[in-house]
Amino acid sequence: MAFAILDAYYLSLERAYRNLYKLACEERVGAWVLAVPGPTFKEIVRAFFSPAVALVYGSSLLAATGMGLLLGGLL
Repeated sequence: MAFAILDAYYLSLERAYRNLYKLACEERVGAWVLAVPGPTFKEIVRAFFSPAVALVYGSSLLAATGMGLLLGGLL
């Protein structure tokens, strides 16, 4: 779970930098500006449920749960 949250945080930062790049190409900010605001909680949650994070960690969670149930004799 911790790695999924860290991955979602990184993805939200990546989106902020891609947006900054787009603004720099449109010359709406300086070419050498690298400061982006930190991601908000809403942006991190949105990134958490993106396919890049949800599919990887969701499938891992399902596989681990299935194996736990299988090895525990509940299946």
